[in-house]
Amino acid sequence: TVQDLYDLFRNYCDQPAGGGPYPNNNYGWGRINLWRSLQAVPTSNRPNVVLNRTAVVNDNNGNGQLDPGENAGIVTYVKNTGGVVATNVQGRLRTTSPYITITDSTYTYGTINPGDSANNASDPYDVSVHASTPPGHMADFQLVLTSAETTWVRTFSLQVGIAPGTIIWGPKSLPNFPTSQFIYGVAYDRIGDRIYVLDFYSNQIRYYSSDSFVTYYGAITGPEDSVTDITYSRYDDRLYVCNYPQKLVWKINKSTGAILRQFNNPANDYPVGLAFKAPNTMWYADRRTALGGTQLIYIGDTLGVATQYNSPVQGYYNTRCLAYDSLGNSFVNVQTWFNSGGTALDSVGVVEMSGTPPTLTGKRFLLNPGWNIRGIEFDPRDGNYWITIVQISGSYVNQIVKVRGFYTPLTPVEESEKENVARWKLLKVVPNPAKDALSFHINPDNVKVYTLNIYDISGRLVAQVPFNKGESVIKWNPRKVSLPNGIYFVTLERDDGVLTQKFVLTR
Repeated sequence: TVQDLYDLFRNYCDQPAGGGPYPNNNYGWGRINLWRSLQAVPTSNRPNVVLNRTAVVNDNNGNGQLDPGENAGIVTYVKNTGGVVATNVQGRLRTTSPYITITDSTYTYGTINPGDSANNASDPYDVSVHASTPPGHMADFQLVLTSAETTWVRTFSLQVGIAPGTIIWGPKSLPNFPTSQFIYGVAYDRIGDRIYVLDFYSNQIRYYSSDSFVTYYGAITGPEDSVTDITYSRYDDRLYVCNYPQKLVWKINKSTGAILRQFNNPANDYPVGLAFKAPNTMWYADRRTALGGTQLIYIGDTLGVATQYNSPVQGYYNTRCLAYDSLGNSFVNVQTWFNSGGTALDSVGVVEMSGTPPTLTGKRFLLNPGWNIRGIEFDPRDGNYWITIVQISGSYVNQIVKVRGFYTPLTPVEESEKENVARWKLLKVVPNPAKDALSFHINPDNVKVYTLNIYDISGRLVAQVPFNKGESVIKWNPRKVSLPNGIYFVTLERDDGVLTQKFVLTR
């Protein structure tokens, strides 16, 4: 019947980890795999054990997928679509990937009656992923299923990590940031959980939610216009901003924009990059005004005392904004390579540097050559980067995109070095980690929106939990909305800002 065909296509489609959880509005149930669907066509006179789906469990960072350098378990879900009993089904997992070691490869599924299913959730196949595995590598597996009647070989593939530069969400326009303006640097406030975005044409520093909605929260008035980069100091909860004409760096109050102190920028020709590393290290980047000028990096302190170095990447007007990546203990630098006349964009990307003098680590990625990019910031929660885009194919857009970073956290989301305990107590998840039912404990005073938003580790909204005014304990079961194991974030919008807490779902 038509329904049978629909079920075959839906139940045996491929579901790449990067597109989950499924189903969703972007990828539906997944990508149709005709071969797997044909294998699952029922037979009347013999057993036919097929592989329905797989799941990654017990992985180190809890994101439900394989990542370089971690151990994990693989659960396989099989079904007998034939018309005859499959007796004493034994499973053995194999792989052709040089980066995967299987440390527990066997499982007994037992006898599976026609139409029945089985799985190895009680004893997953154990695998170890080599730390040198290139992110984005597709590891091919073979599940050999043997019964008293016959043998089947079912194949599947799992992606290891996500290739750096892969789009997580966006590009998308920033609310209240008109295309007549000129977007530049971006910084993430770890305590306030928001991003600050610069406008080269004005002294307004706008700030937004850090999720994929980039909700507009407001703006502060900065010291000057013509600002190029901004960086957040988690050491003392302040912002540093640099601009082009005055060649100055200002340390400012993140709530009011008030200048706390200022100093001369050592990058004193065309300063475009600024990145803070706690407690007092600062990198500065100089694009140079003259076409063909040597691109410069300065490494110093937060008073402007620095040593000049030639950037390891040279080109025409190529050096742009900087960010510190705490997972790699390195700095990432936006690159926009122009033609020899300096009139047309040739290519764009991001490179990683570390050490003194600054040296390329070999990690890099290219982005859409039509994107005229500027700002970059590291998200310590998932290892990804926010990147700002001034133009796309020559048209001003002032957009932001989030892309995969160079590193994947191998432990659950990195905690802020300076946790604001008072704010934390206003939003708490109990228990954490949780297996099924959990509760959100909040301070019911000054709540602005009576809905809790739930996001996955890539920033996608996956659930909403409404509650009543005055309610301080909100009970919820994430399994009722089919959330898989992994890392999630819950946000609560209050009059004084948005609170965010991490929680983990496990089995």
